[in-house]
Amino acid sequence: MTPEERFATIEQNIASFSANVAAFSARVDRFGAWVEKTLVEHAQTFANHAETLANHERLFAEHERLFAEHERLFAEHEAMSLRQEIRMNEEREQSRRLQESQDAMLERLDRLAEDIKNLVRDFLRGLRPNGQPN
Repeated sequence: MTPEERFATIEQNIASFSANVAAFSARVDRFGAWVEKTLVEHAQTFANHAETLANHERLFAEHERLFAEHERLFAEHEAMSLRQEIRMNEEREQSRRLQESQDAMLERLDRLAEDIKNLVRDFLRGLRPNGQPN
């Protein structure tokens, strides 16, 4: 090979190498742009996650507040139910005592009516209250 051919080959190799370097540089640039775009997207996603987390924390705090309110209302309802049950038991007991008292009075009234009936019958027969004739 002559020096001119060698020089031409070297020039071709340099041109080919330069083209390969340019192509590689373009790939590196595209990769850099992709990395930059991905980093921006990840940063935005991270910001969205932070906002979502803040929303979840706010919702969780609201849920805890509502749950505490529910527990308070449930306790109040339980207390009201217990008071109502106690009142109903007291009313049943009072009703039972009144019924017993009324039954006892009716028994006394029945005995009194029976005694009056016997006295009237004895009087009409001419007997004294001790059973002796008049």
